[in-house]
Amino acid sequence: MSTRKAAIRPKIRQFLFKVMHEVFRIGDFWSHIQAVAERQFCATCGTTESMDHMLIHCRCRPARQIWSLAKETWPHRNIPRPEIDLGTILGCGGLSVQQAINNTVQDGNQQQTNNAHHRGASRLLQILISESAFLLWVLRCERVIQEKTHSNQETRSRWLSVIKLETHRR
Repeated sequence: MSTRKAAIRPKIRQFLFKVMHEVFRIGDFWSHIQAVAERQFCATCGTTESMDHMLIHCRCRPARQIWSLAKETWPHRNIPRPEIDLGTILGCGGLSVQQAINNTVQDGNQQQTNNAHHRGASRLLQILISESAFLLWVLRCERVIQEKTHSNQETRSRWLSVIKLETHRR
């Protein structure tokens, strides 16, 4: 399983495992329970909640802000960052960043491009995606269950806190 990477915290591994196996009670699960039937819909977008919606497509401010922060934090301008979708999040532990390295052949003017595994960039990408997705889930739960509103500053500081902790952990 690709979530068993050292870059991904155990708590987030559990979260990703549960997402893969559809353990969370979201969306249509709530449709037949009269007292809380409104929980099946996203309060911001009005669509049926799903992990794909919550983590990728929701228009709520924290979701847009967190993915924007993750994109801005990516320091490797010459290495493209993958598009974020549910599959990328679930398989983030298996993401490997390739870096093109030019090698000049000694006896001629030919140049060969080899792709080398960039360990540091791969680890950073795994951390950015896994931590961002998990924080989105946590903030969504606080918003829906505790009816808490998150300011831009709070969202930013919480995201920076988990990213800073994880990038300096090992």
